[in-house]
Amino acid sequence: SIGQLSYHLRQLTKMRWYNQGIGGETSRQTRARFYRDAVGVNSNPIDGRGSIATLPSKPYIIPIITGINDVFSGYTTNEVIENLRWMAATANEYGIKCVVLNLPGDEIISQTQARNIEIVNKFLNEGGLDPYNAVVVDYNKWWKDPTYNSLNVATSLIVDDIHPSKVGYDSLAN
Repeated sequence: SIGQLSYHLRQLTKMRWYNQGIGGETSRQTRARFYRDAVGVNSNPIDGRGSIATLPSKPYIIPIITGINDVFSGYTTNEVIENLRWMAATANEYGIKCVVLNLPGDEIISQTQARNIEIVNKFLNEGGLDPYNAVVVDYNKWWKDPTYNSLNVATSLIVDDIHPSKVGYDSLAN
């Protein structure tokens, strides 16, 4: 639907994009259901939704947007990095292109959380997923771009201090 990255990518590419994201999930939870919901193979992550693959076929590209909820929940950066590494390696193993958006900022954030975002993003931006042929999109740079707003984030692009608005998704997809 409008306001989801999958919608805006479909408008740009004329390809079908499936949004398998679940708001509030951590990378641990995303990883648990990755085979079933991202790779498209039967696997039971024991989440009450069964083991049947949720995609009609193996995807060509898997965009991954996860990790920020880990930071806010106090999980270690090592766990976030390991989960992202595993997802990229799994996609690569199945011959699927992997695109990872690094972690955005937030209007209200502690110094520890900001430092943890920096640690994960440094790993991603310095090629930590290169061995798996993953592409990293610098979502954090877009999110903090001062050309949008002197307060780091354009209010017309962000709806709740962290998630893009319809206009924001258009901007990010481009």
